[in-house]
Amino acid sequence: MNTIILTFDTLVRNMLPNYGNDYIKAPNFKKLERNFTKFNNCYCGSLPCIPARRDLHTGRYNFLHRNWGPLEPFDFSVFKFLSDHGINTHLITDHWHYAEEGGFCYHNQYSSWELIRGAEGDPFAPCFEKPAEENLSAYNQNGSIQTQYYCNKKALGSESYTSFNVMKKAACYLDNYHDRDNWLLHIECFSPHEPFDAPEKFKQLYDIDEKKQICNWPKYICADNIPDDLKKQYAANVSYCDELLGLLLDKIEEYNLWSNTLIIIHTDHGFMLGEHSWMGKNEGPQYEEISHIPLFIHFPELDCPSSDILVQTIDIAPTLLDYYSLPVDDSIIGKSIFKMSKNNHGHDSILYGIHGGHINYVEPPYVYMKASARSDNQPLETYTLLPLKGNQAFSKEEFADCKLLYDVKYAKGFPILKMPKKNRHNSYIYGDMLFNLADDPMELNNIKDADMTDIFNKKLYKKLKELDAPQTIFDRIFPRL
Repeated sequence: MNTIILTFDTLVRNMLPNYGNDYIKAPNFKKLERNFTKFNNCYCGSLPCIPARRDLHTGRYNFLHRNWGPLEPFDFSVFKFLSDHGINTHLITDHWHYAEEGGFCYHNQYSSWELIRGAEGDPFAPCFEKPAEENLSAYNQNGSIQTQYYCNKKALGSESYTSFNVMKKAACYLDNYHDRDNWLLHIECFSPHEPFDAPEKFKQLYDIDEKKQICNWPKYICADNIPDDLKKQYAANVSYCDELLGLLLDKIEEYNLWSNTLIIIHTDHGFMLGEHSWMGKNEGPQYEEISHIPLFIHFPELDCPSSDILVQTIDIAPTLLDYYSLPVDDSIIGKSIFKMSKNNHGHDSILYGIHGGHINYVEPPYVYMKASARSDNQPLETYTLLPLKGNQAFSKEEFADCKLLYDVKYAKGFPILKMPKKNRHNSYIYGDMLFNLADDPMELNNIKDADMTDIFNKKLYKKLKELDAPQTIFDRIFPRL
């Protein structure tokens, strides 16, 4: 019994032919319809990259208690648990955030791992001076990460497309170990994450004019007149990912891995490409383009071409445990997708969000986005035993009002710091939003019905209580309940 997991970063569901897009050239994604179950109602949990990976490891939500940060000492990791129970787990990734302070402790939960250097802002190549920018569109980001990328690209030359190198390593792994038993291969491709800078042959598919200052690394903003070129650049990245997928499918076919291998193809979150006048992901409301994500699973023992059950990222960990007939840790709140698929019944409701932003409640066909009821978007607290974030540690000032708690249930007896924090998100200005996706899949018509809002407030309140959410969330979004 073996497993292959392929994680793309920032793969937008509605930009795939499997979900109705007839513009994107992605024949290998179309091939998935032969041997995979396509899940039509899969959602992310926590946003963005590293919070989503904590969800993947632990089978529970990160965003209720913390933003971007390491795997905690008390966290259950499904990959470590599998490794401890005789499954050889191997990670091949170009996700450079694992090398930052706030990305610690994830990659070393595997039995072995390989990090392909040079993606995006990975501090790989020395930068002695700011290189000549390849693109100075007014819609593009232009900071230290962009400078580092151009230095990496110059230093690596033809090897600068790091996700291709990831897939070459994955092919070698399968060449060497396909006939072994009890292994898990996790392949992570940083593409199609920004920058949207695919190899030239994929840009040619969409008639991209490189002489123009094209938007290919967009600022995370709400703006008028977002250039159409943004979607073209992203489309080229998706077609690049499609070729990477094809390389993997060829190896699966070559070694006939279908009969004894669980295969999961998914992403961490999507991206706004001009919908609702937004570009990006971490700012503003987390609409369907970000939260509603693609998922394809090949179950060796289940033939189901398509499924409408409600699932999300936190369900992958218990699915792996179910597949290998291992017990589910008490801290996991996700459910086995295999069992839910056999019963044709998924979650009745789920949550997703970004720490400090809207708390989003999904109960198909409705999505309820609950904003802060306070203009200061407070209170907000971080719960952690490893006070690291992004590429830095917490400052001394951030410890000023922290408390050490000993009775936080999910910390499993470990002490944990409760740290008040400033809220960089302002959900208050957008207010609560309720959408019926059956009638309004683009989320264009906010349902302003007091009775329905009251119903969903009560549903969300109950869900948060069941999850033992921090009291500060209730104080921020339900001050009068």
